[in-house]
Amino acid sequence: MPDAEYRAIDALSNSDLVAWAKGEQDKGIDPRNAIFGTAFHGIVLEPEVAKQKLVCLEPKQKRASYDGPDDMWVLTNSEYAKLMGCYHTVSGNKAAGIEPHPQLGPLMKLARSSRGNCEVVVVWIDERSGIKCKAKIDQITDNAVYDWKTTNSEPDSFSYSIGAFMYFVQAAHYLIGAKMCGVEVENFRFACVSKRKDKGHVGWIQEVSPDLMSAGIKTREILLGLYAKEQNNENQ
Repeated sequence: MPDAEYRAIDALSNSDLVAWAKGEQDKGIDPRNAIFGTAFHGIVLEPEVAKQKLVCLEPKQKRASYDGPDDMWVLTNSEYAKLMGCYHTVSGNKAAGIEPHPQLGPLMKLARSSRGNCEVVVVWIDERSGIKCKAKIDQITDNAVYDWKTTNSEPDSFSYSIGAFMYFVQAAHYLIGAKMCGVEVENFRFACVSKRKDKGHVGWIQEVSPDLMSAGIKTREILLGLYAKEQNNENQ
């Protein structure tokens, strides 16, 4: 399902909930981040779509000068180079990025060979709050839910990002959504690749610990309760 169609579903996503919790619900999504994220997920999970939709501008060409179809994934030349570095880069004799990675490479191949388990859209009613929720899950395997991320962090500092950007709430939201729709998995993992060329576009898989997942579930429960209360007050 294209991102525009997913966003049009009348339900609360994790991004919606976190933005509301931070008081940023009217801020909107930075289009540059949105396009880069869409292109990244495209080359990993839907390469045939990426081949049709991805547009790389000429060096020094600005995005505003692009006059093609509105639904294309338009990246500046530097953004495209960063994206390709995340996918596969070679520095000296060392290969990095997703494709040559011993864990991320096979995970990507599995995603491409079992398309029904990728970018899975789930919609459900939260039992406690009664709020209609939604999620678009990047990948589901036999033993885990995966979310693919590009990041400026490194493996030893990504734990900070999980807290700072409330990724632990996202993990809980996605895992609960998967279970509500009949997917019996217990683990949530981030499939990460660094956007930093100076760090060699290092990649890694990071599992959300049981303690952090419990914190995410509790935090999400509290936020949904407060959100539901606000919605009820506005409707009275």
